Amino acid sequence: MINITARHFELTEELKSFIEDKTARLIHHFDRIRRIDVILNFTKRIYESEVIAKGPRHVTMVAHSAERNLVNTLDMVFEKMEKQLSREKNKIKGHHGKGFKSVLKDQKKTKLKDSNEFSQNDWY
Repeated sequence: MINITARHFELTEELKSFIEDKTARLIHHFDRIRRIDVILNFTKRIYESEVIAKGPRHVTMVAHSAERNLVNTLDMVFEKMEKQLSREKNKIKGHHGKGFKSVLKDQKKTKLKDSNEFSQNDWY
């Protein structure tokens, strides 16, 4: 679900499709996103953009950016969000370590190698 909010200026269809393309790219990087909120604000000749992505297990990621050019602001905020999402994806992947059985197999292999080395040295 994608929500786009524009404060103090009109949101054009072209800008809306640009934002939807960028959010689709975020979802492509991290498919566990449940909701994305894009908030655009115009105050004192500066565009502020904020992207809030909500993921699994109550994970909320927020990225902010502010510039005079709206497109540059959006590019920066989506780049920041991509970095956060890739870090979150790596955290989730990193938690799937080796299982207990594979650790035991590795220990047995090292013991066999060690015992073979000692038995060969004893014969010489």
